[in-house]
Amino acid sequence: GASGYVAGHVIKRLLEKGYAVRGTVRSLNDSAKVSHLREEFPSLTLYEADLLVPESFHDCFQGCKFIIHTASPFKYNVTDPQKDLVNPAVKGTINVLRSARLVGGVRRVILTSSAAAVLHLAPPEDVNKRWSEDDWNTDTTIEDNPYRYSKVLAEQAAWVWMASCYNSHEYGAGGGFSDA
Repeated sequence: GASGYVAGHVIKRLLEKGYAVRGTVRSLNDSAKVSHLREEFPSLTLYEADLLVPESFHDCFQGCKFIIHTASPFKYNVTDPQKDLVNPAVKGTINVLRSARLVGGVRRVILTSSAAAVLHLAPPEDVNKRWSEDDWNTDTTIEDNPYRYSKVLAEQAAWVWMASCYNSHEYGAGGGFSDA
């Protein structure tokens, strides 16, 4: 959401470029997550949304042409990795993509992923290796570094979701995202 580290930099840069920017937080009443945003970015419009609640992004996305999805839990010590990391990362990514398609008018969704989704724990034998979208982190599990695991699953889910949209007559080319 808007209160995250990466999001803060994205918001700042977009506002500097003159864009009207909207952001989401889980609760507009959480002053620890909202007050600094209101102070630093007075023109930022905030909405409540929850990664795990389908359609909770609809209000924020209404009338948007571009969406940058930066929300994903970043915690190393969790009680239940599936509930605390994997579900919000994967379901949240799909909920954002689905809302973008359903509200209409969205031309592009940018998903911020992480090197955690690509890099292996051990360095590659080839020190000059060029990493690409064909590379995936395959050495983490829900038990061993669940944050990195959640990033892999979230990005893979996004690729699968978009591929299913491209192959569906209901959504059209681009998964329902238009060039209008």
